[in-house]
Amino acid sequence: MAAPTVRVEAELLGFSFRSDDGGFSVARLKNAEGLQIVAVGPLGHVTEGQHLVIQGRWVEHTQFGRQLKVVSLLVEDPRTTLGLERYLGSGAVVGLGREFARRVVATFGLDTLAVIEEEPERLLEVPGIGKKRMERIRDHWQADQENREVHATLHGYGIGRALANKIVDKYAEKSASIITAQPYRLAAEIPGVGFLTADRIARDMGIAEDAPERAEAALIHLLREAQSSGHCFLPRRESTTRAVNLGIGLQAITDATERLRLRGDVVLHRTSDPEAQPIYHPVLERAEARVAGRIKSLLSERTAGQPIPAPMLDKAEVTMSLALNLGQRGAVSKAMQGGVTVITGGPGTGKTT
Repeated sequence: MAAPTVRVEAELLGFSFRSDDGGFSVARLKNAEGLQIVAVGPLGHVTEGQHLVIQGRWVEHTQFGRQLKVVSLLVEDPRTTLGLERYLGSGAVVGLGREFARRVVATFGLDTLAVIEEEPERLLEVPGIGKKRMERIRDHWQADQENREVHATLHGYGIGRALANKIVDKYAEKSASIITAQPYRLAAEIPGVGFLTADRIARDMGIAEDAPERAEAALIHLLREAQSSGHCFLPRRESTTRAVNLGIGLQAITDATERLRLRGDVVLHRTSDPEAQPIYHPVLERAEARVAGRIKSLLSERTAGQPIPAPMLDKAEVTMSLALNLGQRGAVSKAMQGGVTVITGGPGTGKTT
C-alpha cells in the first residue's frame, strides 16, 4: 500500500544530484522547524533559497534512508532573509554575487525582490552598487522575469530545465506568445517536445480540437515516430489510422496532408493504390533517393570480378593476423565480384571483420 500524500513547506538549500534536464534531482531542504530533509523528483528548475510547497510521499531508501518523493510542487519567492541571500547569490540575478546579495538583503530585508522589480534605482542605496551595476541588475531581472514564467509554465507540462532552455534559446522574447498561441510549433521545431505534450498545452490554452494546426502537427509527429522505428515513410492508410487514434478526424488528416504537401513539408509519391501512397518527410525522401541513386551508380560502374583465389586469401589472413571462417571467406570473395554487397548474419558471426 502506497504511503499517504503529505504537504511539506521548505526552503531549497542545494542539490546532491541534478540530471541534465532537471527531470530528476536529489535536493536538500529545510522545513519550517529548521530540520533538514531530502527530497527526490523533478526539482531541477528550482533555485537555492526559493520556498517550496510540496505534495509528496515519504519513502525509505535502502541506502540513503528517509526521503520525500515529490508528486507536485509550487515554487514561491524566498520567505527568509537567509533564503533571499541564497537565492540572489546563487547566480539567479546577474550582477549580484554572494557578497552583494548579502548587502542588498541587509539593506531591504524581505522587501528586496519588490525593490528590484518595482524600484530598482533604490539599489544605489546599497554600499558598493553604482549606476552601471544597478542598471545591469535591473535589465537582467526584467528580461529574465518572462523567462522564469516560461520555465514555470513548461515545467507544469513535464518539460525539464534543459528542454525549456532550448525553447527559450530558439524563440527568445517570443517564447511566451508561441507557447500560448502556437504550441504545436514546439512539437514541430524543438527536438524532444512531442505531439502529446504540445497537445496538452493547446488544450489548456483553449485551442480547438479541430484546429488545422493540430492535424498538421499530428501528421509530422507520426512521421517522426515512424522514423524512430526505422521507416522512411508512412502509407496514407497507416497515417490515417494512427491519426484517428490520436483523435484526429479522417477529413482533418486528409486536408492537413494536402496543406503540408503544398507547403513542401511532406512529399507524396504516386501509386496505383491511393491508400498505399507513401507520405515522406522531405529530408528522408531526399536521403532515400540519394541512397538509391548511389546504389544504382555502384552497380552500373563496377564490372563483375573474379573469385579470389584461396592462396591470396590465405596470404591476406597472415598479413592481417586474421583467421576467417568459411562464411567470412565467401563474403570477401563475393564482395570483390560486385559493386554492392549486402552482408547479413546474427550477432557475433563476424560481419564487422
